[in-house]
Amino acid sequence: MPVCYHAASKTFHLQGKTFSYVLAVREDGTLVNLYWGSRLPDGEITYLMDGYQGSASFDPLFGHLPLEAPTRGTGYYGTPAVCAMNAQGNDLTTFVYEDFSMESGKPGIPGLPATYAESPDEATTLTIRLRDT
Repeated sequence: MPVCYHAASKTFHLQGKTFSYVLAVREDGTLVNLYWGSRLPDGEITYLMDGYQGSASFDPLFGHLPLEAPTRGTGYYGTPAVCAMNAQGNDLTTFVYEDFSMESGKPGIPGLPATYAESPDEATTLTIRLRDT
């Protein structure tokens, strides 16, 4: 699956034969899912971010954003994807983008079932690292 990274807009465009999956890093470091659907053409896709720019002052933005990794403590009131508790008993987390890497192939996950690729040119693995502030 090809992965295109657009540095200027910090967007990741994953493409299969018939679909596209687009992620973006917002200015505040939040990772959001911009698109998942029919395959989009290659190229800059910043226009997908236009629908998520603002909201009313009393309306928390995190209630509208399609967060890739929603957590407690950000103003998001849905079910979190990650629940963690620190030594002080605090379970609030705020994940922000740190960096990413791409590699050919599909590395295995020790001890877990996973998909695989017969050869490295059959897949591209995108790893996006987030950190709790």
